[in-house]
Amino acid sequence: MLSDQLIILLPLAYLALQIAALRWMPEGWVRAAMVPAVAMVLALLFFAAAMIVNATVAPLGLTLGLPAATLYLTILWLAYGVVALRRPA
Repeated sequence: MLSDQLIILLPLAYLALQIAALRWMPEGWVRAAMVPAVAMVLALLFFAAAMIVNATVAPLGLTLGLPAATLYLTILWLAYGVVALRRPA
């Protein structure tokens, strides 16, 4: 099913967008790109802590955070593209 493929591709899309943003965007844009990176690190820390205590809510932060972070980076890349196209040569 398509939803199964999206679930598998979402982390890969997030990583690709995040790495590309941190590598190729200018300094001001990199600061904006760090927002989902910090959020995902916090979600991973929450996941690790919840797994240690065997909590059933362990994947909740990753499940809810990953799509939001991917959407945020997609919008950031679109905004960066619009600004880059409007910049005079």
